Amino acid sequence: MPFELAILPDCRTVYARGIGCITLADLRDSYARYLDNPAYTPGQTQIFDLEAVVDVDMDYPQMTALVAMTYASYAAQPMITHAALYAPRDLTFGMARMFELAYGDNPHYRILVTRSAREALDWCGYPARSMDELRACL
Repeated sequence: MPFELAILPDCRTVYARGIGCITLADLRDSYARYLDNPAYTPGQTQIFDLEAVVDVDMDYPQMTALVAMTYASYAAQPMITHAALYAPRDLTFGMARMFELAYGDNPHYRILVTRSAREALDWCGYPARSMDELRACL
């Protein structure tokens, strides 16, 4: 499975780790699993760990389709969702930036794209100092 997903209800955080090659179908599946998870609540902080992603089989029109699918659900939430996309590789950093730009200025969904795990964790208010430390808590 290209995306591992864990919800940490005590700190209202969802951790999603991409592995290998990811596709639009993988992202849609992960989003559906997230919404179906009994620990899901609107406004959870999201940490996307893209360090282990080696390829992205998705073009810009597919990415904007994903944004369209999720945009309305976040816009309907009464609170802001913060998402940090940790993307240390050039490929994933570029794709994450395109996702951020495609998402635009949704006042209910704030995105940080960074090459630094520590910055992503700090921005989300999570006390771990590395993704390894975060995964050890799962």
